[in-house]
Amino acid sequence: AIHTRGNIPDQQADPIQVSAHSLIMADRTIGGLAIDIIPSGDDPQRDKADLTSLWLVTTYQVRYRTLATDLESA
Repeated sequence: AIHTRGNIPDQQADPIQVSAHSLIMADRTIGGLAIDIIPSGDDPQRDKADLTSLWLVTTYQVRYRTLATDLESA
């Protein structure tokens, strides 16, 4: 989640979102624990009482596989 405030809060959120995305996607296996990470959407929210404020939530799907024979050893 990114919270910005300014004359054009969308533009202020852009470089933060790009940086966070790059960090998350740098290791799409999360050290070998996941199969893949997939960006699944953005949800920008603006406060009607304060149009200079933006709350941007970006969600990701993490796909992983457990051992077929033993769910406890991971």
